Amino acid sequence: MRLFFLFAIFICSSSVFAQCLYDFDGDGVINFDADVLTQLSQYGLCGADLESDHNGDGCSDLRDLLEFTNYLGSSSCPDPVDQSDHILSLVLTEYYVHTEALNGVSDTIPAGSVTYRLYIELAEESDQLIAVYGDEISPLFLQSAQGFHVHTIGPDAVLGGIFTSSLPAFINVWPEVEYTSYLTIGSSLDDPFHGDPLYILSQDSPLPEAFENGEDVVMDSGIGSGVFNLNALYNSYPEGPEGLQLIGQFTTLETNNFSGTINAYIRTAGTFEEPGYGIAEGLTFSEGELSVLGCMDQEASNYDPEADYEDGSCIYPGDFNGDDEVTIEDLLIFIEEFGCMEDCGFADMNGDGVVIVTDLILFLGLIN
Repeated sequence: MRLFFLFAIFICSSSVFAQCLYDFDGDGVINFDADVLTQLSQYGLCGADLESDHNGDGCSDLRDLLEFTNYLGSSSCPDPVDQSDHILSLVLTEYYVHTEALNGVSDTIPAGSVTYRLYIELAEESDQLIAVYGDEISPLFLQSAQGFHVHTIGPDAVLGGIFTSSLPAFINVWPEVEYTSYLTIGSSLDDPFHGDPLYILSQDSPLPEAFENGEDVVMDSGIGSGVFNLNALYNSYPEGPEGLQLIGQFTTLETNNFSGTINAYIRTAGTFEEPGYGIAEGLTFSEGELSVLGCMDQEASNYDPEADYEDGSCIYPGDFNGDDEVTIEDLLIFIEEFGCMEDCGFADMNGDGVVIVTDLILFLGLIN
């Protein structure tokens, strides 16, 4: 009886692992060892016996990769939870309007160009943008009438990926690099240690060369293409504007014409047993629907009447360290500015151009 019991457990356990299509090495966890390597190594292949063809259409393609990613980082065969409602919208902003030509060291950005930043708005702080993608089912387009500025120092960096980790250093040498076009998938340039994006492309994709030449970004092949940042599964992105994660930066040449259609894949907090994910396809944007990020609270000292998207940047009188309270820590910051006689900024509580006892009295009245 004991032998039969153990044998039954073995059979049941084996059948559970056999049914898990995503745990290729059978170690009980779907992770970055043989599982990811197997999925990616078969990408774009077609055949009858491909392990990574999860939807059974005969090829290992983008749709199979998205399905696999639902389970990545979890125990074998969990029940992923669809939380696509966490994807709220795309947000397009003007980062810089080039009213004059920028004659850089190696590249020139002509007058009339505009540098945009494209964000995705997610519902929860714990939500992470993992990928943007496109295929023949749901194409991705990023379009500009005169093309894009992509700096010449990165011809081997697919879709500008080099800039996600190296841009700050390059700007010191080539100022025009600050405005280069790139896809970054959530990782902030102010905190670049979240890994360069991983570009998943069909074998015959013209996308890398086209983007390096400043042409439109198009992902519409049968196999599909995408830009992934799987690091986000283990390392949260740095904080950015409230609720927003950066998709990329794009500088249009000699025009403000910019539009596109994006498909996005996110992971939510979920649990180890029930990972959460979300997909939104056909999200559109254009330069005619710009958002202005800023503080929208009229009680704040940096209220921006032109802002139409609250980005969490509000600063309140006396709250110099931005922790939403006026405390002794703020007093210490104020004291550093006491006696200022010109361009006194935040410490000039009454706006008379100097920081003196009058300002100190006003500040003390704000301490919680």
